[in-house]
Amino acid sequence: IKRYGGMTISSLIKDKDESVFERLIFKNELTGEYHGKLAIKVTNRNQYIWYENLLFIITSVGLILLISAGFVFSVVIILRQRKLSDLKTAFINNMTHELKTPVATIGIASQMLNDKKVLEIPSKVIQYSEIIKQENLRLGSHIEKVLQVAQLEQGSVKLNMQKVDMHDILKKLKSSYMLRIEAAQGSLTENLQAENSLVWGDEQHLYNVLSNIYDNAIKYSKKELTIKVSTKNYQNYLELSIYDNGIGMSSSAQRHIFDTFYRESSGNVHNVKGFGLGLSYVKGMVERHKGRISVRSEEGQFSEFKLIFPLKKDRE
Repeated sequence: IKRYGGMTISSLIKDKDESVFERLIFKNELTGEYHGKLAIKVTNRNQYIWYENLLFIITSVGLILLISAGFVFSVVIILRQRKLSDLKTAFINNMTHELKTPVATIGIASQMLNDKKVLEIPSKVIQYSEIIKQENLRLGSHIEKVLQVAQLEQGSVKLNMQKVDMHDILKKLKSSYMLRIEAAQGSLTENLQAENSLVWGDEQHLYNVLSNIYDNAIKYSKKELTIKVSTKNYQNYLELSIYDNGIGMSSSAQRHIFDTFYRESSGNVHNVKGFGLGLSYVKGMVERHKGRISVRSEEGQFSEFKLIFPLKKDRE
């Protein structure tokens, strides 16, 4: 019997060492008996197996992680696409409703003007003509809003950049909205502390930006609406704040309020018609003027929009 490492093969087998592998050899073909046994002792077996399969293990783990990451990414993309599809569906439904209403009103008013009895009453003719005029303006406003957002996203909006006094725009807005604010039993107060209110921008689009915020403040107002507008300078910027004590927004809505087509679908907000394009346009246009916009709100309490624009420089 041969010796291995100071031990005989028979003692290795007897001790049943797990590192020893054995096999019968020298088989007698006539009797079928084996006349020998081969025993092999393997040292550091586990380390050897790990070393030999390390590349395979690393590759396998890497592929599993890559497949998992791809699966998670695919799920996220699918959920985003589904959300976008839902938003677009809601937008189409809202747009259809908003466009059908003035069209139907114009149709009814036109039919009334064809009535001979109505034509005999000048006051009725004037009344229905005024209805057609107002609804036509409303219809054009809806179409213009959709076109503006589409052009803004495509980057095809051409701005008529010039020196603009934001205080002058605020005065025009106050004149335009006071009747609506008073009709809502509300008040508008201004605290215009900015000594320099000149910015470089497109006056009409800046007016539209602030008009959208005023409009939302009125639409989402509670009783005794209060709107507070303030301006101030810091460094080379003009900061404009618009506060209202309306129904406010949830934290979830604040994260998505500037997204295209987004409309909060809970509470009283759901009952207010709209396209979900107004604040998307506001954010895009503020950024086109190299400005920033943020919102701070508490649900059921208030909302405050803060707009920051760089001041006009002499060299511009």
